[in-house]
Amino acid sequence: MSNPKDIEKIPSGIKGFDDLLAGGFPKGGLILIAGGAGAGKTVLSTQFLYNGAAKYGNKGVYAPFSESRATFNRYASSLGFDFEPLEKEGKITVIDNLMISMKEGIEPSLKRVVSGVSKIGAQRLVIDSLATMRVGIEENVEVRTIIHLLRKSLREIGCTTLLITETPYGEKRLGTGMEEFIADGIVVLEQFLKGDELKRQLYILKMRGVKHSMRAVRFTVGRGGITALPPIEK
Repeated sequence: MSNPKDIEKIPSGIKGFDDLLAGGFPKGGLILIAGGAGAGKTVLSTQFLYNGAAKYGNKGVYAPFSESRATFNRYASSLGFDFEPLEKEGKITVIDNLMISMKEGIEPSLKRVVSGVSKIGAQRLVIDSLATMRVGIEENVEVRTIIHLLRKSLREIGCTTLLITETPYGEKRLGTGMEEFIADGIVVLEQFLKGDELKRQLYILKMRGVKHSMRAVRFTVGRGGITALPPIEK
């Protein structure tokens, strides 16, 4: 078994978050970003991709299965992340029209994603999201197979992938309940009421090969993305 100190890290560049991971995500890993609606999953993932290109010189690919390239760019811009110059410089690719039909299935879209990563030599990939990917998948066993193959393909080219997934309301499992066992890491984002105010917190459920924090931390979302706050005191 490899020593955690020997594992190369990919920093998110998110203030306070990389401290929880002793520097960042494991390079080449497939990481689930899990949470309910409005928890901040897309914000964290967008920030990871933008910081990679703008701060660390890492090329990246955004693969939105539920929205167009134009919609994503408008959303990112509202957070203070201007992707268009990075696209023009060849540092970022946003793949358009990835909607899946039951007739064609998911394979053609996944091939486009892997091809997009290979074409620019991307070191970071965000797939948004597993729920919309599953439109073209009929059985849970196919989910497991597709994620396993995706993880294997991207690991071979050294691409670190964030896969956004929904946490079903009122349930402990993530998505189908299978992908959490295949993923290299899981970051959970939650919203909860404290009095009459809505709060956010996140924690690292697992991160293979990385000595990570076991504490939950509050975080805020604003222009500039997520800022993680100090660990919650019990």
